[in-house]
Amino acid sequence: MTTLIPLTSYYRREQREILGRALSSLRESGRQIITLHYHRQEWQMRQIAQAMNVYESCISQPSGVTLERVSVLLAVPVQR
Repeated sequence: MTTLIPLTSYYRREQREILGRALSSLRESGRQIITLHYHRQEWQMRQIAQAMNVYESCISQPSGVTLERVSVLLAVPVQR
């Protein structure tokens, strides 16, 4: 049982590093969308558009493309 804790800790650290590399490969706007929606705030697209001072339609389409790109980098299927 004691070996599971170090392995879990290692696995989580590895996941964070992989995700960090994937996010760093995105444009600033893509990083901002992903961060606000999925990581920090769980904001809706409308709220993200307001925060970025753009129309919601300017957020929705790029966020789908950004998610697909991160998914490819992480080798994880996109869930819609």
